[in-house]
Amino acid sequence: MKYSPYIIALSLCSMASIVPAIAGTTSAQAPHLRDSYLQCTAAAHSSADTQACASTEFTYQDGRLNAAYRKLQSQLAPAKRTALRDEERAWVVAKEKACGAQAAVGSTPQNANTNVCTLTKTAARADELEAMLSGSASASNNPYARQPAAAGATGAAVSPVAAQEKGSKMDDLKAFATGGAKILDSQTGDLNGDGRADAVLVLDPPDNGNEKLGEGPARDVVLLVRDASGQLQKFAHNNRIVPCASCGGVAGDPFGYTRLEPGQFTVVNGGGGREHWADEYTFKYSAEKKDWLVAKVVRRVEDRETGKKKQLELTAKELGTVTFKDFDPSHLPEVELP
Repeated sequence: MKYSPYIIALSLCSMASIVPAIAGTTSAQAPHLRDSYLQCTAAAHSSADTQACASTEFTYQDGRLNAAYRKLQSQLAPAKRTALRDEERAWVVAKEKACGAQAAVGSTPQNANTNVCTLTKTAARADELEAMLSGSASASNNPYARQPAAAGATGAAVSPVAAQEKGSKMDDLKAFATGGAKILDSQTGDLNGDGRADAVLVLDPPDNGNEKLGEGPARDVVLLVRDASGQLQKFAHNNRIVPCASCGGVAGDPFGYTRLEPGQFTVVNGGGGREHWADEYTFKYSAEKKDWLVAKVVRRVEDRETGKKKQLELTAKELGTVTFKDFDPSHLPEVELP
């Protein structure tokens, strides 16, 4: 493992300030919000605390939406990709218009009403896109599903990666969650350019039930690579990247989401109270090393009451040659407000 000296460059950044979902929403209309978010808001002692809770939840929901949209686009015929793109753009316009109108409603501050609306609509849209993904190709209620090819038709071949991603759903990923660990998150995609669908798991180890706030076992990020026979094999793991379930402060669980793109993956965490922090770690495949190296780190911090923000961004040039399994966030410089 080789770390080069870090070059620290702090700059101002913008981070969304989101408040809790609107109370009183009926169960039929309620978007899927995590239990950790509800627990976080229940324990909040100030508006800054509740905004920190909701900011973490928005990061997660926005990640859900983007991941579902990208995966759905990869599975659609060209005409339907265009239709989905147009629908998504129309949704963004409608969301901004509706949430702008919400700003003038009620006794809460203007930005609070706007952020309530943004969070709930983002979560609801993520639910819709995931529902589209879960529908079969022949489902009549899914306008974006591929129509099955007619018997004897040609030219309807599915790409190897798409076919293997579909097959990967049949893999027993639980086989990699040993020792009582549970799968907190799983994403699939071609991570090394060989045309096979690999996977990244985030495993939540069991606790003893006696941990205090800020204590407990860290999560294990596991990299699975598909071999020539089509089986997933454990390539590497790292239990220093995702903190424990209660290590996010009043914001609750600090784990945000994982994002996969061709040849790379990103892990996002966040937490805090009045001072909210967020970290993004991106690992990119190196054909020369036949391994995944840390390619980019983004660390952010924001004071929810004063609005002061700072960001630190490090690239491979500053980070040096560090593999996924050797990466240790504790070696990184902290981002601190003055």
